[in-house]
Amino acid sequence: MEEAEVYSIISSSMVEVIFEDTVFPIFLDEIDHPYLHWFTQKKNTEKKTLQELPLEKDFIVPEIQPGFHLLFIPQYQLHAMEEQVYKVKVYLLNGLQQDVSFDYKVANHFVDFKLQSQVFNNQSFYVHDLDFEAISANPNFTIIVYHLDEFKNRGYAELQLKLNTKKLAQHLHESKIQGIPSFQYALWQNKRAVKIDDAQPKESSIKYLKIGAQRAKHVQNKGYEHYYLPDVIDIHIEKLVPNYKGMHNAEILQLQLKHAMHAVEHAYTANKDRITIIHGVGEGVLKDRLHDLLKCNAHVKSFNNNWQQNFGFGATEIYLK
Repeated sequence: MEEAEVYSIISSSMVEVIFEDTVFPIFLDEIDHPYLHWFTQKKNTEKKTLQELPLEKDFIVPEIQPGFHLLFIPQYQLHAMEEQVYKVKVYLLNGLQQDVSFDYKVANHFVDFKLQSQVFNNQSFYVHDLDFEAISANPNFTIIVYHLDEFKNRGYAELQLKLNTKKLAQHLHESKIQGIPSFQYALWQNKRAVKIDDAQPKESSIKYLKIGAQRAKHVQNKGYEHYYLPDVIDIHIEKLVPNYKGMHNAEILQLQLKHAMHAVEHAYTANKDRITIIHGVGEGVLKDRLHDLLKCNAHVKSFNNNWQQNFGFGATEIYLK
């Protein structure tokens, strides 16, 4: 169990080693080279395909406070021996005591991103990543939340945030010093938490809404009806994100699958018997990953990818329990 260096090679089975100025022969099978596996093991030259990429795990928030929140998780990388923020993950936190639909938008000189989806009660929703260049240039966040008010009337609330560069730097510094991996903004304060009950309507109870329930009965945007899920959901990326050119394939796949599973959960909650998800044909990556998730979903009774007149083999019909 001593360390020595190879001095010369005698044959294919024997070498000379030097140890404390002494040279002596030794058989190769008596040598335990600490890095021998580096040179003897076969290297894995197979390229990873998109199917092998793991899904991003959902960020688990220990406790969501009442209201509606925008949460940021800085991602660091080492540069010149110093940790620097290179992007920020953006999440929505729903503490409104009900499932809601939302329109999300963030814009400045570097980014113009929009998304429509749903977030369930007391759940977090991963929206996207923002490069540090974009989030440090005073971005404007606008989130329209479609919900039921305390009298079970449909309405919406428009939540806005302009992220100031100085405040961002302060938050990043404080979170790093305190060892907290994230920081958040309460866009909808505790006093505005939505509670569903059978009370009679009062005029003053919906003053914070941009419009009253009478004008919000059928809120639609480009064929997508908010709060009430359609029977056919198209998860082609161009239908979900207006500008996706900067997104990686894994990010696109993650967003498509997340949107599809949210649709399944929402359809089950709405007591639908079945829904159809359009995924296209392509190489079959999206379809296969979707089917893997459907097999494990407790709300799915069965599904099939039979040929359909409208979609060919590019859609999966899902039957719910």
